[in-house]
Amino acid sequence: ETIFAENCAVCHGPDGKGNQELGAPNLTDRIWLYGSDIETIQATVTHGRGGVMPAWTDRLDPTTIKSLTVYVHGLGGGQ
Repeated sequence: ETIFAENCAVCHGPDGKGNQELGAPNLTDRIWLYGSDIETIQATVTHGRGGVMPAWTDRLDPTTIKSLTVYVHGLGGGQ
């Protein structure tokens, strides 16, 4: 949650509901353009998407990316 608050909330909002003006999708619903499974979320966080979502591979270490992935997966209802 802390990692999300410090790195992702600026675009996706503190509750993960997104900001359409920035192109940041809602992470709490079941509508996921690229998929909501762990592997896809981790790829998105690592490599970014569509020139809007930044790649975090140079900013966060692999363990932190994995922790963030699990948190975001949970926001979308994943278990």
